Amino acid sequence: MKILHAAAEVLPDHDGVSSVLLTLARQGGKDFSADVWSFGGDGKYGVPDDRLTAFGFSRNWKKRAAAIGQGDCDLIFIHGLWQYFALSAAETARRLKIPYLVSPHGMLYPEALQISAWKKLFCRKFGFDALLQNAAAIVVSCEREAEVCRALGFRNPVAVIPNGIEIPEVPKVVKTRKIVFLGRLVPYKNVLFLLRAWQSMADASAELVIAGSGVSSYERKLKNFVRQNHLANVSFAGEVRKDEKTALLASAKALALPSEFESFGLVALESLACGTPVIASLNTPWNDLTTYRCGWHVPLEKFPDAMRQALDQTREELDERGQNALALVREKYTADKTTQFLTALYRWIAGEGAKPSFVRHFGENKSLP
Repeated sequence: MKILHAAAEVLPDHDGVSSVLLTLARQGGKDFSADVWSFGGDGKYGVPDDRLTAFGFSRNWKKRAAAIGQGDCDLIFIHGLWQYFALSAAETARRLKIPYLVSPHGMLYPEALQISAWKKLFCRKFGFDALLQNAAAIVVSCEREAEVCRALGFRNPVAVIPNGIEIPEVPKVVKTRKIVFLGRLVPYKNVLFLLRAWQSMADASAELVIAGSGVSSYERKLKNFVRQNHLANVSFAGEVRKDEKTALLASAKALALPSEFESFGLVALESLACGTPVIASLNTPWNDLTTYRCGWHVPLEKFPDAMRQALDQTREELDERGQNALALVREKYTADKTTQFLTALYRWIAGEGAKPSFVRHFGENKSLP
């Protein structure tokens, strides 16, 4: 079975959709092969980027879509919403009379829909609700995201498949009294809250590292807060490469994930794979941190307490949590596990296997076009 993954772009050193997609594209075997169709990509399905608007209409993409013929792929897997590439990929699947999947990657959460709300409402009414409803399945990364799809009225199958990663080689580094935030600097990641929580701790012997970039105005706001409040033990590391990221996470006593919402939070998984505990807000789907005793899954008001506990971990406590973290990743979140889930989903869609247990079917949808 030939799978064609369609996404706006794939950036090798970036997290989020890019990281997930690269992992999926590398997976395969006797049951399926995978290619990536994206702007700026390499190979047969790479498209020169000529997008001029936020919607992303592209003559080059349209030309590439028209050239895809019978036999080139058996299923198209669309990653992301709200742009032309997704509508075009779905139309290509319809033209070829093959199924397609859609992974919203958190873009349907109520908090996400409130960003540029009227534009997204317009997009939903004029193409994207139909795109989602007509998919062979909507692929989400956690149960809460499945419930979000149900609340929006979609009644086609929803497959709950957690993201998986390839466990990295972790360098031998000394863990210091350091908490790391790693991700995009955008408001919903709640970094300003993290800085205020850090300020309330008044622990001059510890360090908070903010790694990543994002919305420039928000980044300036964060740096101004640090400067105005004389937080000498807070540093901004900017973008970090993949090898630098592993070393940074491995050297910390914990990763902080204070997000207002997350569909998954891949960086938490990357931290656990380095043997580093995670402090995550209840707005994230990381209750496994409590179940496997490898971090803290707490309400935001408990964040300062959790950070104190993380910083004060003994070597024995760190070792135990690190071992638990790796056990969790190996048991539930490896790339091979994700491949097993996807293989079962692909086979079911092709009529070659039974309905997988991770597929939720909410019944016929009569409210959407």
